[in-house]
Amino acid sequence: MANTSFTGLWNEQTIDNLTLNQRFIWDSVDAPRTAADIFTGNDAGGRRNVNMMAYLTDSLLGPEFQSAGDVRLTEHTNAFVTEPGQQYLFSWNDHPRPELGPGVPEGSTLETYVPGSGDTSFYNTFSSRLSLNSARRNEQVITSEALAWQSKFWNDNIVGLIGWRTDESINTGQASLGRGPEGSADPGQTQLAAASDPVIEGSTRTNSVVVHIPDELIDFGSTNVSLNWNESENFAPESTRRDVRGNILASPAGETKEYGIGFEFKDGAISLRISKFEISSDNEDANLTGAANVILSPLGASRWGFIEAEGNPFDEIIAQATDPARFPEPGTSNSYAELQQAIRSYLPPAIESLINARYEPALPDPGATFFIDPIIGLTATRSFTAEGYEAELVGNPTRNLRLTLNVGQQETVTSNTAPVLAEVAAVVVEGMQREGIWGLQDAPDNDADATFGSRLNSNTLIPLATERAKD
Repeated sequence: MANTSFTGLWNEQTIDNLTLNQRFIWDSVDAPRTAADIFTGNDAGGRRNVNMMAYLTDSLLGPEFQSAGDVRLTEHTNAFVTEPGQQYLFSWNDHPRPELGPGVPEGSTLETYVPGSGDTSFYNTFSSRLSLNSARRNEQVITSEALAWQSKFWNDNIVGLIGWRTDESINTGQASLGRGPEGSADPGQTQLAAASDPVIEGSTRTNSVVVHIPDELIDFGSTNVSLNWNESENFAPESTRRDVRGNILASPAGETKEYGIGFEFKDGAISLRISKFEISSDNEDANLTGAANVILSPLGASRWGFIEAEGNPFDEIIAQATDPARFPEPGTSNSYAELQQAIRSYLPPAIESLINARYEPALPDPGATFFIDPIIGLTATRSFTAEGYEAELVGNPTRNLRLTLNVGQQETVTSNTAPVLAEVAAVVVEGMQREGIWGLQDAPDNDADATFGSRLNSNTLIPLATERAKD
C-alpha cells in the first residue's frame, strides 16, 4: 500500500531595482556664467568632475625616488570629501590654451603668448553639486505555482516524487528619457514606465526515485545502501534582457540529470554518497555586455563632440587625426557635420534607429554632445553542458563533531556564444570602413594613437573572439 502526499505552493514576490549613476560636479556660483564655465563644461562632460588629489609631502618619498612606486606611505591619508552645496574659492591661473581662458593679454595667440604672463589674480567661487549621470529602474513581479506528488511504496523503501512548477515574470522598466539642456540625465529614468514588457513564462517538471535496498532482499550487514535517480527541468525568470538588436531574450532554462548510490555505516554515523550528473542550460549570460556597449557608443563619438564644442577648427583637428605617418587609413569627412553623420551611419539602420544616436547641444557648450538611448538589459548569451562526478563522505565520530570530505570533478563545454553580437560586430567593422572612420583617430582631444577601429578591436572583437573560441 502506498503512502501518498501532495504539496502545493503559491508565491508572489516583487523585486524593485533602482540603479543610480551619480557624480559630483562643479558649478559656478556667479551669475551670469563666467569664464570659469569654459573649463567646467556641461553636466555630461568630464571636465566638470570633482577629482580628489592628495599631496603626500616630500618626506614620504624614498631617497631613491624615481616613480610613484617609490613612495613610502607611513600612515593612512585623510582625504577630504566634498558634500553637496559646499562652496570653494579657486584661482584661475594660466590656461594651457590661452585663447580659451581669461586673464591673458588681449589678442594673444598660441604663437605670441608667453606662459606665465597672464593675470593670475582671477578667482571664481564654485559650488559642488551631485549630478545624475544615468539611472535604470526595473520592477519584476514573479508569480510561482508548484505541485509535488510524493508516494512511498514497499514499506517506504521506494520513494517517488513528481513535481510541476510554473513561473511568470512581469517586468516593468524605464529606458533612457534623454537629457536636459545642461546634459544631466532626465530624472524620469528613476520612475517606472507606464507599460510593462511582454510576460516571460516557463514551466518545469521534476521526477525522482530513491530506493533503499531492504535487508531481506540483500543483506549488507550493518550497512544501508540506497540508489537514487533524478531528472529536473530548470528555469530562472530574469528581468527583461535584450540582444544588441533589441530583441527580447528568453530566460535561462535547461535540464539536470543525476543518479548515484549512497551508503550508511555504523547506524548512520558514517555516510558515503557517490553521484554522476549532467547539466545543460541555454540563454546564460556570456558576460559580454561591455563589448556590446562599445559597438553602440564608441569613445570617439563623444570625444569628437567635445572637440567641436570647444570651438576647434575642423581642418586643424582632422589634419592631426589623419596624419598618414600615424594613421594610414585616413577618414573621408570634410566637416563636423559629415563626421557626425558617418558616426551615426556605421551601425545597421534598425539598431541606429533603436538607440536614437544623436548629437545635441548641452549648455554651456554650443556644439554637439553625443547621446544614445541605451538598450536596457543588453545581454549576450551562451549555452553550456556540464557533466561530472561527486563524492561526499560524512562522519560523526562524536555527538559534537562532524567531519565532511567532498570531492568533485566537472567538465563544462560552452556553445552558441553571442551569435547575434558576433553577427552585428562583423557588420559594424564593414560599416566603419565604409564610412571612413575605421582608421580615424578617436580621441583627438588628447592626441592618443588609438583609432575607432583599434579601440573596437581591443574592447569588442578580441573579447568576443576569445569567448567564442571556448565553444
